Amino acid sequence: MGTLAERLVHVINFRYHLISLMAVFLSLTLGIVLGVTVVDKAVVDNLDSRINAVSRQKQETDVENLGLRDANKREAKALEDLSFIAVRGHLLDENVAVVAMRGVDAATVESTIRLLQAAGADAPAVIWLEPKWALTEDSEKAELRRLLGANVNDDQLASKGLEMLAERLADPATTNRDDDVIVALDDAGFVSVDAKGDGGRADLEGFPRGGTVLAFVGLGLSIEDIAATARFTKTLSDALGRSDLNVVVAERDADIAAFPERGGALKLVRQSTTVSSVDSLDLPQGQIAAVLAAEAIANGVVGHFGYGPGASSAMPEQ
Repeated sequence: MGTLAERLVHVINFRYHLISLMAVFLSLTLGIVLGVTVVDKAVVDNLDSRINAVSRQKQETDVENLGLRDANKREAKALEDLSFIAVRGHLLDENVAVVAMRGVDAATVESTIRLLQAAGADAPAVIWLEPKWALTEDSEKAELRRLLGANVNDDQLASKGLEMLAERLADPATTNRDDDVIVALDDAGFVSVDAKGDGGRADLEGFPRGGTVLAFVGLGLSIEDIAATARFTKTLSDALGRSDLNVVVAERDADIAAFPERGGALKLVRQSTTVSSVDSLDLPQGQIAAVLAAEAIANGVVGHFGYGPGASSAMPEQ
């Protein structure tokens, strides 16, 4: 246990160490507080300066972007105004059947049809391919088999159905409303026909009497995958291409996030030597290109136009 003197010494030593430790921690705390106060002020001043600089830069960028947007709008309007002049007379007395996947931007389809009509083409309507073509339900498959009048395997069903439509477009001379394939497909919900323009008509008896098919493709028919869209586009292109029609396939959806680049829906058709393609329908010049491509293919010239992979030029040579 030790003597009383020894115990007193231990108590005094312990208290001395305790007081020393408290003094050290107090000094550290005081130093940290003082240091942080100085650093915080410097950091805050620096951050304030940077924030002010970024704010000024943002304001300048906003003003510049506003000017660029206005310039783009003016240029787009000028191109739109010039579009009708650019195509005038290029499709005089030509029959053009417009086919579009439901889901593709309707305004773009309509504006391109107006250009076709301004070019002199008989393009009275758009034939919309409805979501039933995705054939996700057994009832839809059964209905299409009934229209085909044949028992076709699932993997060939869409192709055969589209071939039936293509044959009707290529040879409408013997059709009337009672046995019109378009009417039958319309009644079954696979297509719908919307009249467009001054000469528009939903009753397509006897139309198009040969000519050109302009097919609008992109995300639609409840297909939300670019690879599946490209496969359906190839199926549609092949079905139309096996007819006696001239075929131009045009893509609208380059500005949709699911399309990483222009021409995504056209990827599988861009090597074709019998079907033309356009990948830039979101632009006025792309709509002009579609009309001129319809004229070119009617004269036996096939090409792939736009700005994405596989395009040889922005538009056909004149």
